Amino acid sequence: MNAQTSATQSESRGRPGNAEGDLLIRVKAIVRGQSALAERARLMAELLSEEYRAPYVHVQLQTASRSFQHEVVQGNLPGSVWKPFADSVGIEAIAANEPVFDRLKDEASGVEAVVCGLPIRDWSDEAIGSLAIIFACESDKMARVISRQLQAVLSLLAVPTGDTAEGASETQAAQNAAVEQVALRYASFDQMAIAIVNGLKNRYAFAEVALGMVRGHRVRVTTISGRAKFHRGAPGVTQIQQAFEECLDAGKSLCSHPELDERFETRRRYVLHEQWSQAGGNCPVITVPLRDGERIVAVIGFRLEEVDSILALPVEELESKLAPLGPGILLADRLHRPWYKVAWHHALTRVGGAGRFQQALLLVAALFAVAVMIWGITPHPYIEAVQGEVGNEHRLVFAAPYPAVLDKVLVRPGDRVEQGEMLFALDVDNLETQLEEATAQGELARIERARALALGEPAFAAEAHAKYEAALAESDLLRDRIESAIVVARRGGIVVGDDARTRVGEEINQGDTVVEVAPDGSLSLKLRIPETLIQEVAVGCRGTFASMARPDEQLPFEVVSIERAAQAIDGKTVYLAEARFDDGDRIPLLGTTGTARLELGERTGAWLLWHSPMRYLRNQVNQL
Repeated sequence: MNAQTSATQSESRGRPGNAEGDLLIRVKAIVRGQSALAERARLMAELLSEEYRAPYVHVQLQTASRSFQHEVVQGNLPGSVWKPFADSVGIEAIAANEPVFDRLKDEASGVEAVVCGLPIRDWSDEAIGSLAIIFACESDKMARVISRQLQAVLSLLAVPTGDTAEGASETQAAQNAAVEQVALRYASFDQMAIAIVNGLKNRYAFAEVALGMVRGHRVRVTTISGRAKFHRGAPGVTQIQQAFEECLDAGKSLCSHPELDERFETRRRYVLHEQWSQAGGNCPVITVPLRDGERIVAVIGFRLEEVDSILALPVEELESKLAPLGPGILLADRLHRPWYKVAWHHALTRVGGAGRFQQALLLVAALFAVAVMIWGITPHPYIEAVQGEVGNEHRLVFAAPYPAVLDKVLVRPGDRVEQGEMLFALDVDNLETQLEEATAQGELARIERARALALGEPAFAAEAHAKYEAALAESDLLRDRIESAIVVARRGGIVVGDDARTRVGEEINQGDTVVEVAPDGSLSLKLRIPETLIQEVAVGCRGTFASMARPDEQLPFEVVSIERAAQAIDGKTVYLAEARFDDGDRIPLLGTTGTARLELGERTGAWLLWHSPMRYLRNQVNQL
């Protein structure tokens, strides 16, 4: 410690004689002459080392695009001696976002020094770096005074200035990148805006800070310091919004009291600002527009604590400090706004703002109303949908002609058969054996009859003749059965009923049904017409039927009959009607269900619009 304090004693014995105003002038010259933040920090570190005769000054910055560190060493001791002390207070200053002190004292010589760490803040009051400086100081009070002076100097470090377009663009890009990094720390734009207004309120001792975003030609108040939630229609919020819009119309900073801004000594009154001031106890209020280039994107307002309160800094300097907020808040707003709100905002911008959009909306509404009126007085097809099912009037039944084993079935339900087409066959192996036996017996009886006639025995000849006739009759019967074992369709049609193929090989009795055929012309469409619609339907009405299996296939039909008596089916009162398909070759399978659309003439659009809900209500009432 002796070496450290000796160096401090030799190099520094209090502050030099330069006035504080001279230091601020030199710092402002650095800020105006340099647009790069790192270069400003380097020059400012060298200036402070010279101004305070500090043996060691260390500055570090962490921006979105780069990290920067720089140290200035004076005296005989190397920087490695001072760096641990400077790093310690620098890290603490960043973490606390407040100045941090640490004292160094040499007991032998009585020399005291202070290691001061100060945070370097950006526009959102976030610490983006630190400045650590070692200087001689004998009292804590003096150390705090010097730290406040240093903090005031550092507040100018992040003010955006620059003489060249290239430097301005680099600064703007760095600010946008920094804002994007800051915006990503918050879950929403509202949380970020609350942090900004509360930070500005605490930093400059305002009573209230409010932020409003420009939407079209209006300003929407989004955030008020100290209020997590507020109603935008409340009187206090409405006065803030009106003052913001007055600032937007003027395109410049406005004050409720002329003495707050030296640039406007004689000017007209701003009534909306005065009303906001009167609502807050006649405390002065200020509004500052935030710009992105030439466009105003937001307005920020401040209300002072007391009637006779004085601004901590001139309005012009306040505008300079708030300048990065314009593009920054706009970028953060875009990061957190949903895509549909961004698209809506762009759409309003393209049509010329909310006023133009309202005019266009009224025009569209008027055109829509005219179109509805024209639609209401012109006739339109009146079509109603009802349930339909394909049925048949009668069936042709093909049964077993005699008891036998079912040998084969050549059709299945749904197949179309033509007249004379084979349907099924019975097993005839046993009948063929019996036929051979009967034929043999007949031939034997014929031989016996001839022998008896040759021997002159008429009695034996008559008996043999009877046997011959019996065998011949049995043979004819067996041949008839063999021929009838193959069953064919008597008329063309569609096979319906059960699938007889599952009974092949079984013994069936005479008269058992094997195959059923719905003949051509017997398939029809059975319609279920609700009782609320029966007055509209008549014989001859046409329509189309779409099955559930093939909803895209529309089959035309015509109503041929309607039953006079209603029936209760599935808890509903309906009338059954029968319809015939126009195309017999495209008739769906028996039992097919679907939707039938009945064409009931034409009605005006107004009638259709009124009739549909009324009929629905009648159906609901009838089901009670």
